[in-house]
Amino acid sequence: MGLANFTEDASGLVRINVNVSSLTPGLHGIHIHNNGNCTRPSFISAGEHYNPLSIEHGLNNPKGSHAGDLPNLEVSEDGMGHMNITITLMTLSPGPTTLFTANGTSLVIHANFDDEITNPAGNSGLRVICGVIEKK
Repeated sequence: MGLANFTEDASGLVRINVNVSSLTPGLHGIHIHNNGNCTRPSFISAGEHYNPLSIEHGLNNPKGSHAGDLPNLEVSEDGMGHMNITITLMTLSPGPTTLFTANGTSLVIHANFDDEITNPAGNSGLRVICGVIEKK
């Protein structure tokens, strides 16, 4: 259904490029979760949002956001979604906010949009796509 690439530049910024297909048109919540496990059908095995700094949920939350909170993914009428963003709250390098933890991490796309403020997941609904984040 898709592919996501994560790269880190020399300054430590992480770029995420996501390309997916076969989704319903509209906005979808997309988050990094704290387990590298994507067991079907519910993907609950991916765990909660990646949150190594123990902050609240939502990019619009005045108290901050989880490291794994990402902007909503926009899916066009043909079911295709694309995202190309740069994030600052996590790294691919070793350290306290690395995505390569002992449990691993995963990228999850939800059925609904993320309201960007409500704990724990912005009312973004069921998990519809899950992929384990791996070093290549």
